[in-house]
Amino acid sequence: MAVVRASEDGAEVWRAAGDYLLAEPARHSVFIQLVCEGKGRFWWAEDPGGAVVGFAVQSPVGFSAGVSRCAPEVVDALCDAIAADVPDLPGVIAEAEVASWFAGRWAERWSVPTRPSECQRLYVLDRLIAPAEQAAPAAPGRLRPAAPSDRDTLVRWAHGFAHEVDFIPEDPAAVVDRQLPRGRLHLWDDGGPVSMASATPPRAGVSRIGFVYTPPDRRRRGYATALVSALTEQLLATGAERCALYAQLHNPTSNAIYRRMGYQPMADILMFRFGRDT
Repeated sequence: MAVVRASEDGAEVWRAAGDYLLAEPARHSVFIQLVCEGKGRFWWAEDPGGAVVGFAVQSPVGFSAGVSRCAPEVVDALCDAIAADVPDLPGVIAEAEVASWFAGRWAERWSVPTRPSECQRLYVLDRLIAPAEQAAPAAPGRLRPAAPSDRDTLVRWAHGFAHEVDFIPEDPAAVVDRQLPRGRLHLWDDGGPVSMASATPPRAGVSRIGFVYTPPDRRRRGYATALVSALTEQLLATGAERCALYAQLHNPTSNAIYRRMGYQPMADILMFRFGRDT
């Protein structure tokens, strides 16, 4: 039977579960980033021999729990431990089978409805397919880092992104204000900014691209494609061994674009919301 331990100390969590997370760095890239930044509540499950067999996080506090791929009995143990610590947990995000199992356990424990609210696919890339081979015309413009003078545009677009994806865990302006000074926000510029994306620095060889957004009046011109392709190329040239990103499955266009670049699917991710107001 798995024993679940908990901590909010990133250093302690890394000592206990770092090897487990590093065994699959692309699949665990979000967990690794959050532990290294020491942001959130963390739980990990150990088997009778002391080996870590499952992991969960809530970050920021008040958001849904993220749970690693693990056996059903480990999911049950993590769910019960999280329920004891966070009885008002609003939801769960995990690979499809794990999320469904966790949501079912939660519904039984608390007698509250749960419902799926979002479905994504995790993509991973080792080698970028050259833009000339991607069967799409090159968009005019260039990749550049976002500057402080771009903040108002980034905040406006961040709100647009949050409205469309409907699960940003914190205020979009706060995300911009945290990421902009770190150099993690990037723009495609065609006589001015036309598309944005974020990128994490490599951790265990993996950089993750996210926050990809083009305002509606600039879409269907290839800007996001050019941005993600150029950003992927830059990341691979400056230290990343692999790039990862998440795409909403209800958007067939973005999924097809990422596949043409060389991104390969690794896992399908489900988000469930909990409570009678879901």
